[in-house]
Amino acid sequence: MINYYEVLEIADFSSHEVIKAAYRKLSKRYHPDVNNGDKVCEERFKEIQQAYEQLRNPNTKALQDDWLRNGQLPEDDAADTPPGYHPPSYEYESDKRWTTWAPMVLTGLLVLVCRMALNWGIEWRRASIQQKAVPVVDMSTILQRAAAPGNQLPVIKAGDTHEQVQQLQGNPDEVKKYGSEEVWYYHNSLVNFKKGIVISYLDTDGVLKVRENIKVHP
Repeated sequence: MINYYEVLEIADFSSHEVIKAAYRKLSKRYHPDVNNGDKVCEERFKEIQQAYEQLRNPNTKALQDDWLRNGQLPEDDAADTPPGYHPPSYEYESDKRWTTWAPMVLTGLLVLVCRMALNWGIEWRRASIQQKAVPVVDMSTILQRAAAPGNQLPVIKAGDTHEQVQQLQGNPDEVKKYGSEEVWYYHNSLVNFKKGIVISYLDTDGVLKVRENIKVHP
């Protein structure tokens, strides 16, 4: 460890006034600009700067004074910094601005991510509903075909009730409601009700008891 009083060429336990005066004197003598960039003077100038920073701080000065009084100052210079000493930190204006703005920037990014996730969820839900959109069938066409000759077997047709469809087809695998409409699923096929009456059907995999798969758009 270094005896910083010796570096400033002053007596141990010198006052702050003596330390400051010695620092000014030696800084002028060994300043690189005065000595044409001499490397030895430059290193000596750095030692003077370090010694002054240590002794101008009341805490580190008190530590060194205690060591000198107790005779615990090591003979070698292996440790340049006293235990427990932390170099002075310099807080620049840019650091203060970042400390002020960082929480607001992070909050803004979090809000943006939440909005994007919400919009994605809405679009995904809308797309899934559209994939299962109920086909629109013209009622008059269904009734005309239902009344055609040769169709004596009971089949699901427009105008049937829940009970009639259940008697013909059995219980559905799944029931879903979309507003005022209700859809019964049989595997991948479906029967669409509105106010309890069949308005359309779609026999995708041939499991429905219908005469034919009718898809008529208005």
